[in-house]
Amino acid sequence: MMGELHSRILETERSLIELLANFCNLGLSEIDRVVCRG
Repeated sequence: MMGELHSRILETERSLIELLANFCNLGLSEIDRVVCRG
Protein backbone atom coordinates (compact mmCIF):
# COMPACT_ATOMS: atom_id res chain seq x y z
CA MET A 1 0.00 0.00 0.00
CA MET A 2 2.79 2.39 0.92
CA GLY A 3 4.62 1.62 -2.33
CA GLU A 4 1.52 2.37 -4.39
CA LEU A 5 1.07 5.72 -2.65
CA HIS A 6 4.72 6.59 -3.20
CA SER A 7 4.59 5.82 -6.92
CA ARG A 8 1.41 7.89 -7.19
CA ILE A 9 3.18 10.83 -5.53
CA LEU A 10 6.09 10.44 -7.97
CA GLU A 11 3.68 10.40 -10.92
CA THR A 12 1.98 13.56 -9.67
CA GLU A 13 5.36 15.22 -9.11
CA ARG A 14 6.45 14.33 -12.64
CA SER A 15 3.28 15.72 -14.22
CA LEU A 16 3.62 18.92 -12.18
CA ILE A 17 7.19 19.33 -13.42
CA GLU A 18 6.02 18.78 -17.01
CA LEU A 19 3.24 21.31 -16.50
CA LEU A 20 5.72 23.84 -15.13
CA ALA A 21 8.08 23.17 -18.04
CA ASN A 22 5.27 23.80 -20.53
CA PHE A 23 4.35 26.97 -18.65
CA CYS A 24 7.98 28.09 -18.78
CA ASN A 25 8.15 27.44 -22.52
CA LEU A 26 5.36 29.99 -23.00
CA GLY A 27 7.59 32.70 -21.49
CA LEU A 28 4.60 34.89 -20.66
CA SER A 29 6.37 37.47 -18.53
CA GLU A 30 9.45 38.48 -16.57
CA ILE A 31 8.01 36.84 -13.44
CA ASP A 32 7.64 33.55 -15.31
CA ARG A 33 11.27 33.71 -16.42
CA VAL A 34 12.43 34.34 -12.86
CA VAL A 35 10.30 31.49 -11.49
CA CYS A 36 11.40 29.09 -14.21
CA ARG A 37 15.06 29.99 -13.96
CA GLY A 38 15.03 29.37 -10.20
